Amino acid sequence: MIAAILSNRPKRSADLPPQGTSAWNRLSNKTKQHAHKLRQALAGAVELHLSGNWGREEIEAAGLRDYRHTLGHAVTARHWWRLFDQVLERNAGKVCFDDLSLYLPGRLIRKPSPDVARKAVEIMPNLAGAVCAVDDANNPTSSEMLLVWDSAMAEYQRLLDSGVSDGKARRAVIVALAASGLPLASTRGALRRNFARKLNRWIEGGSKPAAIRDLRKVNSGRWAELPLTQQDLHKLTGSGLQGGLSKAWRDSMARGDLSAMARQSYLNNPASKSYVPQRVRDLLQPDVAMLQNIHRGPRQANLRGAYISRDWTSVSPGDWYSADDTTLPLYYWEESEDGSPRVLRGQCLVMIDCRTGRILAFALHSERNYTAKVIRGLIMKGHDTYGLPRQGFYFENGMWASAKLIKGVSDEVSGTETELGLREWVQFKHAKPGNARAKTVERIIGLMQTRMENQPGYCGRNEQVEKFERLQRELLDFKSGCSHPKDVLLHRDEWIERLQEISDAYNCEAQQGGMLKGQSPREAWDSLFDFSQPLLKLGESTRYLLANHRRPLKIGRNGICVQIGKERLFFRNEFTGRFVGRTVQVYFDPEDLSSVFVKSSVEDSVATVVPAAPRIPAMSATREQMQSAMASVNAHNRPARTLYQTVKSHFPDNGPSQFRRIVADEETVAQGMDIAADQTVIREQQNQEAKKRRQTSRLRVRFGVSSDPNSIVDARLRVAAELQKKFNDHADTPTRS
Repeated sequence: MIAAILSNRPKRSADLPPQGTSAWNRLSNKTKQHAHKLRQALAGAVELHLSGNWGREEIEAAGLRDYRHTLGHAVTARHWWRLFDQVLERNAGKVCFDDLSLYLPGRLIRKPSPDVARKAVEIMPNLAGAVCAVDDANNPTSSEMLLVWDSAMAEYQRLLDSGVSDGKARRAVIVALAASGLPLASTRGALRRNFARKLNRWIEGGSKPAAIRDLRKVNSGRWAELPLTQQDLHKLTGSGLQGGLSKAWRDSMARGDLSAMARQSYLNNPASKSYVPQRVRDLLQPDVAMLQNIHRGPRQANLRGAYISRDWTSVSPGDWYSADDTTLPLYYWEESEDGSPRVLRGQCLVMIDCRTGRILAFALHSERNYTAKVIRGLIMKGHDTYGLPRQGFYFENGMWASAKLIKGVSDEVSGTETELGLREWVQFKHAKPGNARAKTVERIIGLMQTRMENQPGYCGRNEQVEKFERLQRELLDFKSGCSHPKDVLLHRDEWIERLQEISDAYNCEAQQGGMLKGQSPREAWDSLFDFSQPLLKLGESTRYLLANHRRPLKIGRNGICVQIGKERLFFRNEFTGRFVGRTVQVYFDPEDLSSVFVKSSVEDSVATVVPAAPRIPAMSATREQMQSAMASVNAHNRPARTLYQTVKSHFPDNGPSQFRRIVADEETVAQGMDIAADQTVIREQQNQEAKKRRQTSRLRVRFGVSSDPNSIVDARLRVAAELQKKFNDHADTPTRS
């Protein structure tokens, strides 16, 4: 058995194994690799030699250059010619030099056959047991390695005791160690040298395992124990969070904050101020990086920490919609109320389908802040194109969760008595505050912003850091009136069209993520959509049920007050006057507040439209505006006055009186009534005459007539006024052609 093991030792061979044969396959990979590199190194010299047009010096120069380039080191010319002549001799005058066997070294290293390796382990039971005791062959512990080496030395001694020579015993144990599969050495030669070194120590130590223990961690300075206490490590880690590890080490050594052992072991004046002992840096840098996000704040720690992976296979397109806002990374312009151009970035609200990431709708709001009315308008825009989601909306917090116009009021009161918002149709879910990873729409908005980088007016996603100097110069010119923004920027209407083009381009672009797997959002919507459950989309005749927000309100003395944000609007007519002090169901469209319609209850089938109360200028209202406002007030007050006249006759009049009852005959009473009637006639005549005098005074001013009463008759003034009125009415009447 020992002879079979030793027969596989490396040996010189005059007969080279041809490439592709079984003997060639038994060669070690290192030997084959050496032959392959040598063939590459000599290919150029062989080609020059075969051409016959080049001399010895040119071939030598080319060969030495290729050898250094291929094998990474230079050789002498004498050694190179020895290798080149050896290849020519082995080729024996043939033209083909592709056979790798021509380039094999003189000493061939063969692989140990599996059977020989297995038998080598079988005849060494102690070594086989030690190898089997290793749990992880790729990463054995120090104690497991010590047991393997001690068993190998014991097997070597047993072979010597059985009469095997020293050289054969060494080779047999080395073959068995190489066949164990443990990482004992990188090469066979390194294993042989390592075995010889440990064998000498084992013999000198009296065949004790302690003699062959790995002492590198004890003797090497790299593996020596750090002269830092746990408190020193904590101080350096805490200071490293506030300025970096280099500054923490420099300041700690300068102030003397570390322990006495640390101050004695390390220099206080290194050559570089960024110096940190490499072992200390390797030990603390991962901890500093791990704690950095926690040091910055809980939100940063959550964003940079572990996260939950979601499985979207059970979600169908159209089940959930998501939306979010972004400040556009570019400027556009539009006309202000006075007609002058104004430049702004605006707010863009984007709605997507959660499953496919398809952009369903967007809304551009030309203000610094958007309102709940804008959000509801975005929802209605998505409904008009695709319909309502089957399940609901997945929004962030803030206004998206608290706006009554969207979700209503969340309480335990029945739905007929409270404001439900869109909860009457869909449900709402909200992402955890501060967790941008949970909002899939954030990634879609980022992809849209990437497509905006080549658009006019692009200012970057962080305008304070990314300085687009030419754009900033142009913005200053716009403010000073030196130029018009239309020469550089897009108009709002043009930018809306460009946004639509960007959205369509994204929807048609294939995405390689785990959700779409090479499909575009549009293709995924069409292929994964569950057509057995169509989406709800209200028609023109029933759309008002969704567009109008229902809110239970109490009618006050000024009518119905609808408050949206800080804006308060009043609605009133004769209907509201009949229900003052009562709570009714008010339906209003946030996009059109010219009127509302009112029901006494949700179940009531009759709805009454109530117009908005006119708002007139404070000091410059015209007669027509004042009359319209008074008509609205009188209509609201009319039912109360009518009711008062009805119940007035039923006032109780049987209480005690403080006056004495006067007794008069019928003639006296009749005379009093005649006197009162005559006085009423006289007062009416006086009022008519006073009215005519006021009218005549206005007409004199109107026609520029002197105040002298003898200049013209008052009756003629009134006749002239009537004639002018008829003339104006006739001029305003359109004539037929």
